[in-house]
Amino acid sequence: MKLRTATDADSQDIWEWKNDPLTREMSRDPTPVPRDAHDRWFAAVQQDENRVIFVAVDTQTGEKIGMVRFDADPASGTAETSINLNPAMRGRGLATPLLRHAVDHYAQASDSVLRAEVKSANTASIRVFGNAGFEECREDRGIKTFRRAIKK
Repeated sequence: MKLRTATDADSQDIWEWKNDPLTREMSRDPTPVPRDAHDRWFAAVQQDENRVIFVAVDTQTGEKIGMVRFDADPASGTAETSINLNPAMRGRGLATPLLRHAVDHYAQASDSVLRAEVKSANTASIRVFGNAGFEECREDRGIKTFRRAIKK
């Protein structure tokens, strides 16, 4: 897989992946995301130097595998980490390599503590974060919090 920064051409796919029924079910807010709200969010991410979305592409087929987002908080030295796989790519064992690759890429430019919140019922994501070197540090109200320190 090849990793690259998301572009305007990825917005439609990311919106569709975000509104996939299983993705919505495993999100903190299960309400579908309207297109106009997504467009505002996507534009804001692209303009914010503390936020980045990486998109992974299969180098053989050119298909988009999924995305990983990092929202840095320079004041705390942390970055919220989120992964969303293209629903057509589920079940192929690609989520952990995608997350590892994105973390390695992000670590080239940042020292921080990555954190992620995952619904306790989302066993697939719990496994992915664990396999990518994140440690579970707490669970509260059905949400597990994971952390992983990275260095340049």
